[in-house]
Amino acid sequence: MVSVSPNPTEYSSLAIEAPGRYRGVGSFSGCARTSDPPGQAYIATTIADFFGNPLNMWGLPNDPKWVDNGPLCQR
Repeated sequence: MVSVSPNPTEYSSLAIEAPGRYRGVGSFSGCARTSDPPGQAYIATTIADFFGNPLNMWGLPNDPKWVDNGPLCQR
């Protein structure tokens, strides 16, 4: 599975949640690292650029959803 911005993070998460279903996953652009402060800042800036509210989608920076939705986080 391959994705082009703006959805690589979500597609990477799909592949991680379904082990054995895909042979590989690739990403062009996007931010796969979402659970640390730089990744959170990138996500918040990107959502705000399109007049969205990152709190509605991701919650507060210390919310466990950031780790739950982070494709590079160990589960």
